[in-house]
Amino acid sequence: METEQILKRLCAAGAPSGFERPAAQAALELLRPLMDEVWTDRLGNVIGVRRCGTPGAKKLLLDAHLDECGFMVQSILENGLLSILMLGGFHLTSLPAHSVIVRTRDGKKHRGITTSKPMHFLTAAQKNDNSLAIEDILVDVGASSREEVTEVYGIRPGDPIMPDVSFEYHKENGILYGKAFDNRLGCVSIIDTMQAL
Repeated sequence: METEQILKRLCAAGAPSGFERPAAQAALELLRPLMDEVWTDRLGNVIGVRRCGTPGAKKLLLDAHLDECGFMVQSILENGLLSILMLGGFHLTSLPAHSVIVRTRDGKKHRGITTSKPMHFLTAAQKNDNSLAIEDILVDVGASSREEVTEVYGIRPGDPIMPDVSFEYHKENGILYGKAFDNRLGCVSIIDTMQAL
């Protein structure tokens, strides 16, 4: 499989910290034909073994993490907006007005957008400060009440939220666009190495 196709498959797996199973499953499937043994442990780590057949040969470990920065639903407000917690590190001023995906416990995905208080509702001090706290950022999935969020959308506190970014590869200039390159590129390097062997 071509490197960009491997990366596209891994990046398409929304897997914020603590919710890595989709990326682990993709990595497991990509490694399976390349390894003598491959499995996941209780913590969700993907482990593969490839034997060289030489007695006493040195062992070599290749490792990378496959989670990504994301969020988790902290609570659902009466008006249907979601308050969130960060999973990983973001610079908060870059978050408002970004598309995100909320994944429910039964695997359904709902698109939302990050919001913050509109400029015309800010106090003079808030306008001058120009900073945000995670408490100032909410996710709007299009619902108008807490009941709609839970009963129609099936979203609950604790559900993961990840950036909604499509993967693209522009062959003519060699540019990749996407999310979670840290460290899905490390995972790709392991798979590429195993393919080369």
